[in-house]
Amino acid sequence: MFYSKKNLRIFFGDKQTAARRDSFEKAIENGSYETIVSLADLKQNLALTQIVALKQTHSVSGQVIGERDQFFSPEIPGDFLITKRKHIGLFIYTADCLPVIFYDSRQEIIAIAHAGWQGTIKNIATHTFRTLVQAYQSNPEDMQIFFGPSGKSCYYEVGSEFIKSTAHFSFQDKILTKRAGKLYFDVLECNKQQLLELGIHHFNFDYAPCTICSARYCSYRRDKEHALRQITLVALV
Repeated sequence: MFYSKKNLRIFFGDKQTAARRDSFEKAIENGSYETIVSLADLKQNLALTQIVALKQTHSVSGQVIGERDQFFSPEIPGDFLITKRKHIGLFIYTADCLPVIFYDSRQEIIAIAHAGWQGTIKNIATHTFRTLVQAYQSNPEDMQIFFGPSGKSCYYEVGSEFIKSTAHFSFQDKILTKRAGKLYFDVLECNKQQLLELGIHHFNFDYAPCTICSARYCSYRRDKEHALRQITLVALV
């Protein structure tokens, strides 16, 4: 699925453009993104000069790719990327984790975050936006957020320890649901509430189906070790 407006391009993949997790990790380690057919196609179709990603670690660290940066090391671990450079594709790969796209519409700056449950309860959305503020003085009112496919609270079952793990959130009652003696976590809602607390109010949910419910998408919780990983990519062109 493509989102296209002015110079912003976002691609939300599914099983048709997916690959194995180890294939992504090897491509990132070697910088050989063309070995992933769907990435090679995106690079060509969007006329990108470069595609970059980090070694995903379910953290709240990330990198800013500046205007004068000539070399970007994919060996750096992290889970968000930020740039205002055109023709560079920022991507992550997921299977139930939530892709979060940030777009500063006034300054034309993009960011992408890999928000698994671990990064989410560590406030990755907050860390990503604060880095945008630190690097570019981004304002909440200029920020547009796009959520991608992820596991939803309908099937995102978690253990009772999540009650303690999310106790620091003032909105805990909005992100945890009990049904039939089981506990379910809403990873999208948790990231949304973090951003609302920062004054961000422009959200797009059109590309955010449940990966566990729909066989169209890769889901680790549904398919376990057989699960592939789908791509989310954002670029300025």
